[in-house]
Amino acid sequence: MFNKLSKILTGKPKYKAEIYIAESQFTAEFSSDSLRDCLNWIMAGLTELYATTKESASITKGNYGSIRKLSLFNIKNGVLSINQYHKPGAQEHIYMTDTMLYIPDSVLSEIRKEPIKFDFDQMMP
Repeated sequence: MFNKLSKILTGKPKYKAEIYIAESQFTAEFSSDSLRDCLNWIMAGLTELYATTKESASITKGNYGSIRKLSLFNIKNGVLSINQYHKPGAQEHIYMTDTMLYIPDSVLSEIRKEPIKFDFDQMMP
C-alpha cells in the first residue's frame, strides 16, 4: 500500500535497474514499473558487456547489475530515507560468468508474482 502511495505521490517508476561497468566506472540506469522489464534490460546489457569487455581479471569481468525498489520509508544502518530506491546488498547483485547468469532468488520469486503481458501487435508481421 505504501509503495502504491509513493508511486502516486512522486510519479517515479516502481523499479530502477542499474548496471555497473567496471572498465569505465560507469553506471547505466533504466526505470520501469515492471520488474520483468528491468531484469530483461539487465540481462541484455550484461550479455553485451560480457561479450565486449576486455578485462579478464575477474570471472564477471567486473560488471554487475542490481534492481532497486521504490519505497516510501526505508531505514538502513540507522539512516532514514524517504521515497527513495532501496539499495540492495551485494548478495542481490545480478552477474554473468562464462558458465552462468546469476539472478537472486528474491528477484525470481517477485517476478513469478507479476502478471505476464502479451503484446500481440508485436508478434504479428
